[in-house]
Amino acid sequence: MKNSIIQLAAAAAISFTFINCSGDSKNSTTAKSLVNDITEQVSSYNAVEFNNSIMMAINNIQTDQIAMNNAMASEDYTKAGDIRATWSKNLDAAIDKISKTEPSGDGVEFKNAVLKNLESYKSIVNDQYVKLIEIRKNNGDTNEDTALLDEINNGLESVQNNINDAADIFQTKVNAGTE
Repeated sequence: MKNSIIQLAAAAAISFTFINCSGDSKNSTTAKSLVNDITEQVSSYNAVEFNNSIMMAINNIQTDQIAMNNAMASEDYTKAGDIRATWSKNLDAAIDKISKTEPSGDGVEFKNAVLKNLESYKSIVNDQYVKLIEIRKNNGDTNEDTALLDEINNGLESVQNNINDAADIFQTKVNAGTE
């Protein structure tokens, strides 16, 4: 789609040049400038669209985290196990969606950082949450439970911070015009 928009912009600029052609280079420069401006706007829009698609996939995962917190708080560990399984599937879907998203330029670095951190997130959901549910189901609150919950929360916070940092770097590059 981006190429189609750029091609349409170029065609419009070329038409503009021919219609207004009076033999001077100013019209040619104006047409080139128009093509460059439109190309830059399309690239910037695609970068924003790319960033938004990744953030939407991540935000969808966070609804599972809220559901998990509610199930654990109500001590419904069967429900927590079901939510964890759904959460894992939703993480797989988000990872798959982001893997198939086509970035341009520095967007590749952002995409790879997000995927790496989502794999860490998935490990927390598939390993640590399984243990936490089991501990609470069998023993209730214990020192082991508290230590594991701290580890989970620190891991989730780290993932979130890493993704936010990658998004900030990507946005900075987009704003600077290097994306």
